[in-house]
Amino acid sequence: MVRPLMVSIIVPVYNVEKYIRRCIDSILAQTYEKIEIILVDDGSTDESGKLCDEYAVQDQRVRVIHQENAGQAAARNKALEVMKGDWIAFVDSDDFICDAFIERMLGYGISYDADIVSCRWREGTEDQLESPRKALEKENIKVYSGKECYVNYFTPKKLPALESLNVKLFKADLFKDQRFIVGRLMEDMAIMHQLFDRAGKVVFADEPLYYYFQTAGSTIRGKFSIKKLSAIKSYEERLDYFYKVGGEALWGRALQQYQDTLFRYYYLIKRDCKASKKAEKAQRILLGKIRRNDVQLRRQPNISKGVKLLSWFGSFCPYPAGYISEKLIRIRFWRR
Repeated sequence: MVRPLMVSIIVPVYNVEKYIRRCIDSILAQTYEKIEIILVDDGSTDESGKLCDEYAVQDQRVRVIHQENAGQAAARNKALEVMKGDWIAFVDSDDFICDAFIERMLGYGISYDADIVSCRWREGTEDQLESPRKALEKENIKVYSGKECYVNYFTPKKLPALESLNVKLFKADLFKDQRFIVGRLMEDMAIMHQLFDRAGKVVFADEPLYYYFQTAGSTIRGKFSIKKLSAIKSYEERLDYFYKVGGEALWGRALQQYQDTLFRYYYLIKRDCKASKKAEKAQRILLGKIRRNDVQLRRQPNISKGVKLLSWFGSFCPYPAGYISEKLIRIRFWRR
C-alpha cells in the first residue's frame, strides 16, 4: 500500500490577531487532509500566539512553536528543522488559500514529476474566494527545467510570480541543506534561484489558488525604512547566477531590474525616511551603484533605447527616476 504524501504548511506568525483565524481556517479546510500546519509565533506581543495555541488544541495537525522575535526568515528556518512533510508550502499569516490549494498543487507535482509547482495568486477577500471546479486544460500548464525558469522570466512572456515563495509547493528535499538568510528583507528572493537550480522540473499552473491580502504594513504598501536596503544584497548575488544560466543577454535584463530597484529605493528613502546622516549615506551609496550600473547597462545590445535613456537620466536625477519606477512597479504588482 502506497503511503499518502505528507504536506507541511509553514506559517510565520507575528502580531496578526486580526487575520490569523482566517489564515488557519483556510488551511484546515483543505480538501487534501494529510497535512501538518506549523505555526511559528515569532514573539508576538498581541493575542496571536494564544490563538495559535487554541487551534493546536482543536486539531492535532496543528503544531505551534513559540520563539523570541527573530524575523520571518528565522521563523521559517525553525519550522524547517522540525517539519515531517514530503512537500512544503509557505503561507503568510495575513493571507489565505483556496480549499483545493494543496490538492491541486500536489496533483500537478505528481502528474508531471516536478520538484516545484507554482500557481497564480489574486488579491481577494473571503467573499471573492472561489474553488476551482474543473481541471486545467493542458495549454494552461507549463513545464520547465529549473534553469529555464529565469530565462523565461525576463522575456515578454514573463512567468507569473516566479520569485514569490507563497504560491509554490516544494519537494522537501530541496530544503535539505537550504535555509533562509536571517536578518535580510525579501529573504525568499535570496534563495529562490538556488531552489530553481536544484529543481529538475518546475510546473506553472495558470490558476489562482492563493489569496494575497495586503495590510498597511506589508512590504509593498508599507513605509520604507533603511533596513530594507538589505534586499540589495540578494539582487547582487543573483546577477552571477543569471549570467551562469543565461549568459550576457539574461544578465543584462537582470541588471535592468536591479537598476530599477535602486532607483525605487533612492526615491523611497527620500520620501519616507527622516533626514539624517544615515539616510544621506544610504542615498550616496545607492547613487554610486546606480552610476556604475548605468555604464554597464548602456553597453548591453539587448536593452532598449528607452531603458538606457532612463538609466542615464537616473544617474543624474535619481529621485524622479525612482518616482517613475515606483509607479510602474505598483501597476505591475496589481495587474498580476
